[in-house]
Amino acid sequence: MKNYLILETDRKKGKGVDEEGNIHTFDMPAGQLISAWCLRNAATMKGRQDAARTLFGWHQKIPVLISENSQEIWFPTAGEKAEKNTWVRYEGVFSFHKKNEYETLIRLINGTECVIACNVRTVRMQMKRCQQLLDYLSRKKEEDSGHPLKLL
Repeated sequence: MKNYLILETDRKKGKGVDEEGNIHTFDMPAGQLISAWCLRNAATMKGRQDAARTLFGWHQKIPVLISENSQEIWFPTAGEKAEKNTWVRYEGVFSFHKKNEYETLIRLINGTECVIACNVRTVRMQMKRCQQLLDYLSRKKEEDSGHPLKLL
């Protein structure tokens, strides 16, 4: 499996940039890749998103936690019904800024720069959501330490 940092997709195919800056194409939407990564960690993408909806009250563009252990999180820049979408790996973002009203320039941790078709406010909100999710996981881990039988 490639360690992708960003995935651009439509309903049938997509492309991704890996940690070395190489571009790869694939014959499936990014959602299918992300769903498969969740399944490798004994969870479903829908379950991950439903949990985030319940915990945080989010309704749209729900980030997906791939694994609690690695704390890998991906966030979409468009809604589920959008024809085209970009998925961004949270920890792969070095910086971002507004290119124009409809585009954001994201600099990845490997130095690659990508222009994505969404307003910078969307990226800012999604980055904040991912940090909220990580903060929640950190608090849960602290609360659960020393309590091996504690379920909730």
